[in-house]
Amino acid sequence: MKPAGSASLRNQARMLRMQMQAQRALIAAQIDASSAQRNGYPRSLTMRFLARRPALATRLLVELGTVLLGTRMIRSLTAARSLINVARLV
Repeated sequence: MKPAGSASLRNQARMLRMQMQAQRALIAAQIDASSAQRNGYPRSLTMRFLARRPALATRLLVELGTVLLGTRMIRSLTAARSLINVARLV
């Protein structure tokens, strides 16, 4: 004969297994959701910044170019770009 306590221990073990499986399923769903968010385009912070705020990114790059190359060089490049655009139209 089986002791009376063995059935309740089996029941407790079964309930604990069910709770653990539910918790594992919840964790797996959370991991899948967070990895899906991270794998979206674009992945790098720099590319997100450039893609989501193109006007601000362009202005920032112009300012950076001005600091690194100087105002005269930027004006020359801007003038050259304007001439190229005019030449394309003709």
